[in-house]
Amino acid sequence: MPLSDRPLHARAQRFTARSQFTAYYHHLIDTRGLKKIQAVCAVMRKLLLAIQAMLKNRRPFDSSRFYSPAETVP
Repeated sequence: MPLSDRPLHARAQRFTARSQFTAYYHHLIDTRGLKKIQAVCAVMRKLLLAIQAMLKNRRPFDSSRFYSPAETVP
């Protein structure tokens, strides 16, 4: 099945296996206390907005802008 035929939520679940997506997913669950399905929907929405910005600005995906966890100060 081509990637374009998959529902968006299936793509969001697939992308949570990648590092920046996984970090954002776990951030939503651990820090914000979202349920797993809510976190998947949040990742899906953020991914959709990233795709929209890529198409609008005609630029490749920049993973550093997707999610970068705040560094903690000791």
